[in-house]
Amino acid sequence: MIPDGVKPGWSLTTEYDGDLLRRAKLGNPHFGVLYYGKSPSGNYDQWWFQEVGGGGSVILPYTVDPSGRTFIGLVLQRRPLQDEVNLVWGFPRGFKPREMTHDEAAAMEYREETGDFSAVEVVRLEGDGGNPNNAFFDSREGGMQFYTVKLPWEAFIPNPQGEGIVFRTNELTAEQKLELIQGCVFIEDDFRRISRLGDMISHSCYLRWLAYRQV
Repeated sequence: MIPDGVKPGWSLTTEYDGDLLRRAKLGNPHFGVLYYGKSPSGNYDQWWFQEVGGGGSVILPYTVDPSGRTFIGLVLQRRPLQDEVNLVWGFPRGFKPREMTHDEAAAMEYREETGDFSAVEVVRLEGDGGNPNNAFFDSREGGMQFYTVKLPWEAFIPNPQGEGIVFRTNELTAEQKLELIQGCVFIEDDFRRISRLGDMISHSCYLRWLAYRQV
């Protein structure tokens, strides 16, 4: 039961064969549909999630200083299903609205999660559409898409609160607050450090980006 004051966004529909539940669908037009029923690949029951567009967009922003050092942008965000106590570092990402292409969604998510509203070009990274868990996520419509954005060094200043660099305008925007983002910091590229992030989707994006940079 949804408590009073909480806006419902999901609707549940069920299909029966007599008294036997054939399929249940819990859907949200922004996110997708969670199915429960007979497995698409066998005669057992299971759940699976079909995200809008087959998957969202992940974006790795970066910049290069005059000496050639590369800095990678990460957002600090509340992800209570991953860590109830600590904030989580990862690359900007989000769902793909039905009315947008993946490219348009990537540009929107980049702006919303970093707070950078300058005119930037998102570049799609080559590779198959991503699937975070192909036992339960349906990516047959395309899967998650990965992108990068290169930013001018002049857009940054040293981080006044610690390591790395930040955008010259470093106040949290309304969009970032809505997404529960606590900040965006660019740190020097370090394979070992990125590999230790708890967000596995960020690992996939980083590997695609490494291949892109080596071309």
